[in-house]
Amino acid sequence: MPETPIRNRSISLMSFLVTVGAVLGGIILVITGLVPSDLTGRAVLVVGGMLLIAVSLLLHSLVKLVVLAEANINRVHHNTLDLHDTARRLEPMLQLIADNSQLSDAARSITHRDKELEALRHALREEMFQGNWDAAMYLIEQM
Repeated sequence: MPETPIRNRSISLMSFLVTVGAVLGGIILVITGLVPSDLTGRAVLVVGGMLLIAVSLLLHSLVKLVVLAEANINRVHHNTLDLHDTARRLEPMLQLIADNSQLSDAARSITHRDKELEALRHALREEMFQGNWDAAMYLIEQM
């Protein structure tokens, strides 16, 4: 689990100190309620002390959870900003690669033009030998 960031340590420390104080107060209430005396509301003291302990521990856990969630959200935000900056930096280079790829395709078609024409001639001869004149005319138009 990630460590509490410096900006939230005062919140965590305050939550811890308040929780310790509330737990000690709850323990005092429980002990006061358990000690035999002539108080009529001893059960209320015990239940109130236990309730104070439980609520303070629950609230402390919630504060810790919120602090860690905020730290994770902040971390994800910074990582997203870094990714955005990286994508913005890489965009011109990727555009250059795409442009070069299109040039490569054009250069490839020029260099392989003789092979392509020879393949068309071969296909034309085959179509003519088979008597498929429509296909042969189409291949002639392609040349």
